[in-house]
Amino acid sequence: MKRLLTIVFACILFTGLSAGQDTKSPEHPIDPAFKADIVKYLKVTGRERTVKEGVESWLIPYKAQNPNVPDELWRNFIDIQFDEFLFKVVPVFAKHYTHQEIKDLIAFFESSIGQKWMSLGMKIRQDVEESYGNWNDEIELRLKLELSRAGY
Repeated sequence: MKRLLTIVFACILFTGLSAGQDTKSPEHPIDPAFKADIVKYLKVTGRERTVKEGVESWLIPYKAQNPNVPDELWRNFIDIQFDEFLFKVVPVFAKHYTHQEIKDLIAFFESSIGQKWMSLGMKIRQDVEESYGNWNDEIELRLKLELSRAGY
């Protein structure tokens, strides 16, 4: 138990210290307002929730093995891991999008059509995959028919 707590606190300390750093080069640091908008974009699009739920899921066996660990420690650990996620992905978004593009994305995802897009995303993805599977079967059938007509 003491070993687990030591490991958890070491992770907290390490990720806490690194979370405030940017991976962009010193000559091209990320503007704080741009960084804040990237974080807002990640929250608006539900990525914060997804990452935190993923870490929470990953912690289930550890929580079961360590029932005496207070919930506050687990919550803090999850929050710190999200900070580490930000540390890793903010520079990626800054590399591929301009600040204005991130603002435009935020505006879209905060709009009613953006909200609809997010709420239907998984359903549409499933429908597309089903449709694609059917289409794939049709293509295979047409190919076999075409090859047969050509004598192959």
